[in-house]
Amino acid sequence: MEILGQAGGGEFVAFSPVHWGALAAIAGAAVILSLLLRRGADRPGVRRGVCWGLAAVLLIGAVVAQIGRVIGGVWSLQESLPLHLCDIAVLTTAVALIGVGRRAKSNRASQLLYELACVWGLGGTSQALLTPDVTTAAYSPDCVRYFVLHGAIVVGVLVMTFGLHMRLQPGAPVRVWLVTLALAIVVGLVDWGLGANYMYLCANPARPSLFDLLGPRPWTLLWLAVVATGLILLCYAPFWIAARVARQGSRWAAH
Repeated sequence: MEILGQAGGGEFVAFSPVHWGALAAIAGAAVILSLLLRRGADRPGVRRGVCWGLAAVLLIGAVVAQIGRVIGGVWSLQESLPLHLCDIAVLTTAVALIGVGRRAKSNRASQLLYELACVWGLGGTSQALLTPDVTTAAYSPDCVRYFVLHGAIVVGVLVMTFGLHMRLQPGAPVRVWLVTLALAIVVGLVDWGLGANYMYLCANPARPSLFDLLGPRPWTLLWLAVVATGLILLCYAPFWIAARVARQGSRWAAH
């Protein structure tokens, strides 16, 4: 996610103690909030507090990032619209959390938003956390916002999964793949019209990332589609396996 311009000081270094510390904090927050929800899932106040609190972090963080770019004089149509996949995942995860925080059971819309957030968050945003596109100082507000926003997406998905027992339902890979393709087409048209590079459809990120392993353009996009399909199936696999094990266990119990 492209948020704010460069700050002074030494640049952030991937897999440095600061990076590992940020990842550990994100993992710890996911565990604590999931346990809190599991113990108080039947209490609406706990569910709303956790889900709406995470949604507020995501939405406020996104707004602050936009305001920061305006104040810093670096806001532009080519770089600042919320059209990177992580930006869209922020909004998707926040709306999903608001929906499930309001009611004990998710409806069809919340389920689809959860499925999108789950795949985009675990399959996409997690890569942004492991290979961050950060060109600012390690302790700068920009770097903190980057990890707070990306981390809150992953925490939100894990909380809905392990704290509220939400699951990817049959057909989820197809639904997520079609929505992602439609989104890429729309964003690609915006890139073409504005001369932008949202979702990195036109060029690789400035920092080293998985895009660098996908060959030269335009073949990068073809391999990106293959990788995206694999990530969608990989995200769905644990839920599919768990469902099959549960069905098999029910059959054994019946006999």
